[in-house]
Amino acid sequence: MKMTALPVATIGAVDRGMLAPGMVADVVVFDPATIIDRSDYMNPTTPSEGVVHVLVGGRWALRAGAVTGERAGRALTRGEHEPARPSSLRGSRAVRGELTSSGEFLLPGISAVRIDAQQGANERLATGSVDFLDDQGGVVRVADRLGVLQVAEGWATLGVVVRNEDGTAVPASLTIDLRAPSASQDVTVVTLNTPAGDARAVNTTGSVTISRAR
Repeated sequence: MKMTALPVATIGAVDRGMLAPGMVADVVVFDPATIIDRSDYMNPTTPSEGVVHVLVGGRWALRAGAVTGERAGRALTRGEHEPARPSSLRGSRAVRGELTSSGEFLLPGISAVRIDAQQGANERLATGSVDFLDDQGGVVRVADRLGVLQVAEGWATLGVVVRNEDGTAVPASLTIDLRAPSASQDVTVVTLNTPAGDARAVNTTGSVTISRAR
C-alpha cells in the first residue's frame, strides 16, 4: 500500500493504486527472487530482469517478459473533485444517502443515485449497495460489485462495476464532493468516472452522510 495507494492519495487520483473493482488495471507482476535493475548511466534503456507481466490500463504492455507494442499509457491529470488527501484505508468508513438531479444524472435515463456503503478497518472491499434511479424512483441500474471506499472531509469516492443495458460490465469510480471547490457556495457534485470519460451531476438535491472512524 505504501508504494501504490499512499502516493495515489497524495496526488489526488481516485481510480488507481489498488487491485479492486472499479480501479484502472495498472499492474506489474514480478518475481521477487530474480528482479533486478540492469540499467545504468551509460545504458539507461536496459530492461530490468524478473518482470513477468505489465498491464497498463488493462492492456498488455509486457506479457511473459516480451514487449507487446501496446501503448495504453497517458498523462494523468487531477480533476477538481480529486483532492490530495491522507490515506483513509485504516479506519472504518461509510457513505449513505440519496441525491437527485433535475436533468439526466450521470447516465442516460438516470435521475438519482442512492448509496449505502461501508467498509470496515480490516475489510479489503466495501459492502452495501449503489442504485441508479429514474425520475420515478425506479431502479434502472445497480452496481454489481463494490470496490474500495475512500473518504475525506466532505468527500467520498467508491469503486464500482456497473452493468450497461447490453449486460457488459463497466468499471467506474463514483465520487461525491459535498463542497465543490469551484462553486461560490456549498454545492454537491457527483462524478462517475468510466473508461469512456466523466459524467457529472451538479446542483443536486437530497442529502449524503460521510463518516469515518479513526
